[in-house]
Amino acid sequence: MSHRSRLVAAALATIAFQAAVACSIDSGVSSIRATEVTGPADGTDPATAGPTTTTDAPAPTASETASTPEANVALNAKDVLAKVGPSIVFISTEFASGTGIMLDGGYVLTNAHVITPFNAVDVTPPDGSAEVDVPVVGVDFDADLAVLGPLATAVPAAPLAASTNSFGTGDAVYLVGYPSETESSPSPAIAAGIISRLRNVDDFDQTYIQTDAAIAGGQSGGALVDEHGEVIGISGMSLDEAFALALSIEDVSERLGHLLQGGQPWQPLVDGDTTSATAKLPGFVGSAVLQLAPSTTTEQVTVTLGGFIDPTTQVGLEVYFDDGTGLTSRNWLNRYAAMGGIAVAEAESAYGADELLDITAEGSYVFEVPADARASVWLSRLDLDETLDVAVTSTRPFQLVEDTDDAAAVEIGEQRFGTIDPLEFQDVYAVDLAALQSVEITVASAVGDPSFSVLALGADFRPETDFVDDSNLGMGGLDAQGVFTAPVAGTYRIIVWDNTDHAGYLLKLAAA
Repeated sequence: MSHRSRLVAAALATIAFQAAVACSIDSGVSSIRATEVTGPADGTDPATAGPTTTTDAPAPTASETASTPEANVALNAKDVLAKVGPSIVFISTEFASGTGIMLDGGYVLTNAHVITPFNAVDVTPPDGSAEVDVPVVGVDFDADLAVLGPLATAVPAAPLAASTNSFGTGDAVYLVGYPSETESSPSPAIAAGIISRLRNVDDFDQTYIQTDAAIAGGQSGGALVDEHGEVIGISGMSLDEAFALALSIEDVSERLGHLLQGGQPWQPLVDGDTTSATAKLPGFVGSAVLQLAPSTTTEQVTVTLGGFIDPTTQVGLEVYFDDGTGLTSRNWLNRYAAMGGIAVAEAESAYGADELLDITAEGSYVFEVPADARASVWLSRLDLDETLDVAVTSTRPFQLVEDTDDAAAVEIGEQRFGTIDPLEFQDVYAVDLAALQSVEITVASAVGDPSFSVLALGADFRPETDFVDDSNLGMGGLDAQGVFTAPVAGTYRIIVWDNTDHAGYLLKLAAA
């Protein structure tokens, strides 16, 4: 269990969590299953536009990857793999591996969660001609899609179906990809099944094909193929670890033009080259992240905070390593304990006292970063006041990531599309409510597991009453919905998180 998981498990012990989405960092597959919620995820700033739509950019189409004359002939599994397999590539990053589908022009289609948070990844076709640092062209977090390329070597484009309208429950399908791939010379694998049902996500105008074909980590971004050897969907999730879910090829095709033009804005992980910066921490659950560049040697790193009144009461610090371990400052652990209504000693026991950091008289934290490890240093507000400017210096170069437009104003009756970005923490909205006014809040996602809290400015977070997660709405029952009644008139903050680390979502406010 990661260090944040241990903390949240202790602090949120009174909450009965239901189903949540978990993303396998090592294998590149999203799975909708019963699991423990590990608390707020990184978030990006809320977007004002809705789900991505097509543009005039040229996009690969089924006609450009025309089917063979035998398209209407049912094939066996061996022939399906022979037809589609040469167009299915293996994708790997520092954190994950997954699958991609070749398009015309040398471009590769995959899931966003396979490649993020990187803007370049390694791609290996079935012939073994690996290419490193293939650029990410565009991402779409609403549909969990990404396009890479173009590849320098010629790889045949996969035959895409023109439509899935002729298919239905009980029809034979195949999953082609790289599940559980560990070999140095990967080869695509195939699994057979049937279409179990179709699932519609109305808020995002998406259709998912559910199949009982076996799915495992690494299959994300792979092809769902019909018995004629044509791609009818892109696999990306599993339901209860038993059924694969694939976004229909119609929905994919509608988004390709936008993806080729750059897709949605996002901030990838890069090796920063600065050692000092000013981090702006908004006054309401505000945070900023320092992404430390890796080093070939194990080093003691010193991060110094300054420019504000009291570092022991105003700013907490957490350190996350890419192996799932981490450290936290003692003042942040004390806040976790207060949030969960538990004793500090109990929080320390659950977390581990040897992993706590104390600030020095100079306002510094000192900790060891292993060789070749990536580390994220999270700075978070402990108090609830105006925006705080924190002067940060580090002995290790870093990339500064900030939430720049938190507290965007929303009104009852409004709907707002947003995106939780892999490198950020949350999205925060502001709504004005009269005394005893009630509002029904819904946060929906096609591919994520959203949650939210509502707080008054100056109020402390109470997880047992303020945290809203799964509400048996949406695909897998993971959408969050709840009614909040303002005890007094004022401005309240709606804090949106996603338990999968990144996803597009829709925030809806209605009178209750």
